[in-house]
Amino acid sequence: MGTEERKVIRWLDWLQFIILAALSPLFIFPEPKYLWLLAIIPILWLFRLIIAKKFLVRTPLDLPLMLLFVALVMTGIRATELQHNLPKIAGLLLGILMFYAIVTLLKTESLLKWGSILFLFGGSGFAVIGVLGMPTFKVKHLDFLMAIKDNIPSIDFKLPGAEAGFSTNAVGGTLLLVVP
Repeated sequence: MGTEERKVIRWLDWLQFIILAALSPLFIFPEPKYLWLLAIIPILWLFRLIIAKKFLVRTPLDLPLMLLFVALVMTGIRATELQHNLPKIAGLLLGILMFYAIVTLLKTESLLKWGSILFLFGGSGFAVIGVLGMPTFKVKHLDFLMAIKDNIPSIDFKLPGAEAGFSTNAVGGTLLLVVP
């Protein structure tokens, strides 16, 4: 593969990451009318296949992610209420797509270092935004956390589908991923 092809592939990989980052609110608060925008990623993969002769970079996690993707497809087929299951389906899809987008970019030690720093700051930012946008709930062993959260001003992010706030499971998952 020549230098020109490598440059084009690198450009496509960065474009994929930027598009995913821009579309991430549509994954977090999915609306069926915007789902057609998700077709952009397979189109980029098709260009990558034509130029690099492969869709994605191979990783040791390909098999588990493929099983998750099959489960995702089966859930989509069997879902009786797509609107209810759509946030879970879109969240898993975002995770899988973002994993491959990041893996294709982090090729050097310097990029890996900067990617780790971005992950820590971005994850911490998402965790704070998630806590501020989370609805208040009363659970016996979390009363002290909710008392603290209730004293912090709540933020209305004006995102479609976010009227009820962020899912407590998603916020908890982000905190578990970033804090340790």
